[in-house]
Amino acid sequence: MNLDHDKEAFAELIAGAAKSSVPDILREVINNNVYKRDYEDVTMGLLFVPVSYDTVVQSLHKILDSKLWD
Repeated sequence: MNLDHDKEAFAELIAGAAKSSVPDILREVINNNVYKRDYEDVTMGLLFVPVSYDTVVQSLHKILDSKLWD
């Protein structure tokens, strides 16, 4: 997968957001690593303290487990 494809996939995901719930969107991001390459290539370089993509995914799982949107 390349970055353009990743962004296109996420754009399609957001376009369908009206039909989806936030937890569904987060699961899609997690399961398909939609932003992994972008995070590792761009975002990590902007952080004062590096945080691995796996740690970010663990945080997203915690958000899902919190049932915030139930």
